[in-house]
Amino acid sequence: MKQDVVIYHEKEIIKSFHVDFKQQLRLSALFSFMQEAAYKHAEALGMGFSQLSNENHFWVLSRAIIHVDRYPKWNEKILVETWPRGFKQLFGMRDFKITDEKGEQVAAATTAWLVLDTKTRRPVRANEVMKHLPDNGGRKVLEDFPNKLPALSQNHPESKVFRADYSCIDQNGHVNNTKYIDWITDCFDKVEHEGAKIKSLQINFNAEMHWDDHLEMLFEEIDNKVHFSGQSEVSGRNIFQARLSR
Repeated sequence: MKQDVVIYHEKEIIKSFHVDFKQQLRLSALFSFMQEAAYKHAEALGMGFSQLSNENHFWVLSRAIIHVDRYPKWNEKILVETWPRGFKQLFGMRDFKITDEKGEQVAAATTAWLVLDTKTRRPVRANEVMKHLPDNGGRKVLEDFPNKLPALSQNHPESKVFRADYSCIDQNGHVNNTKYIDWITDCFDKVEHEGAKIKSLQINFNAEMHWDDHLEMLFEEIDNKVHFSGQSEVSGRNIFQARLSR
């Protein structure tokens, strides 16, 4: 294995379609940068989408924790750095560090990925499929592991309904993880977005959502953190859970 692909670096410029009404990077766009860097790095390591598809496997992001120090603005340049950091349970772990042109950290994230069978859509042990991934000696930017999140209370939380349309679906045929970030941020009004920024977010993806599916988003604030639960409007199955602080 070449040493230059053990840790991957990707330079990005914040473009107009990456920012919100404040000309600041949207959280979903940051997730897109991270996901693209992860895909490219996996390809460089010989374990990406094209290689795994030949073995009837594919990667999916299962859980993530991100801490944001600040949101870069339109036309800023950032550096996305990512590396695998070993395995835990069924998951392959991957960290991200995002810095600005001065080398100052703007965000850091720890993610947990699953390898799914393309036919059964069931997970297989990542460490069995990815035996040759570098673990980088336990190098990590966050100590946190994205454990399971608690269920929402029965205090009649607020809710919104979203439908999975064309723009939501990715190459794996399900709703892309960045769309859930958009839906979460769509639960706040303009005044809330003008005020406190999202400082940290944990999101756990529990099931797939497909074209024309409807998601009922339940959310409530508990101990200064906003908790989210997205469930299928038809079956009631939990699709994802999230918790953020501002």
